[in-house]
Amino acid sequence: MNRPVTSSTTTTTWRVRLVHAELGARVVEASCEEGGQVLAMAFGEATTAEVAEDRARRRAARLLETHLAPAPPLSGSPPVSGEEDRSGAPEPPSSSLPASPAPVDAPVTPAD
Repeated sequence: MNRPVTSSTTTTTWRVRLVHAELGARVVEASCEEGGQVLAMAFGEATTAEVAEDRARRRAARLLETHLAPAPPLSGSPPVSGEEDRSGAPEPPSSSLPASPAPVDAPVTPAD
């Protein structure tokens, strides 16, 4: 009789997959999953699959650290100095210089 195994603890699973291989280059995808949901995913590239896997895992782990960092408290108090305002209002541009216009493709004429 097959019954699903249930547990009160959730298991974090790493999945690694070779996605591309050619002479001298391997690309690996590493993802971290918990409860069937992908928490972070990243790619790594190197000359060997082992090094590419290490790079992909490190990148995904950094994403996990960034996303799983404790959120600021949700209170009515103003942000502490150094913290950004999370009110949803757009930040003003950091530069007082006007934005440069988009480059226009001009025909190139050969030099004499």
